[in-house]
Amino acid sequence: MIRSVNDALKLNIACTQCSHTFEESLSWLKLNSDLACPSCGQQLKVRIESGGVIERMGGIADQFEQTLARFREPLNRDDQRR
Repeated sequence: MIRSVNDALKLNIACTQCSHTFEESLSWLKLNSDLACPSCGQQLKVRIESGGVIERMGGIADQFEQTLARFREPLNRDDQRR
């Protein structure tokens, strides 16, 4: 279950062995720190630190989403009055 825009963020991961890049969601990576490169099978370890850059970016995205919601509310009320 995605709880916020932060969790929906997709991160590019590069394999340390073959340099293949692939995406995983932040929510998946929070639950699974061990993964394998889909190209060569190299075992990779990913660590998401609380308060790290990725989480701060996600926090900014959440704030932006909340700001947009506030702008949409008056527009929705205007549409309902018509």
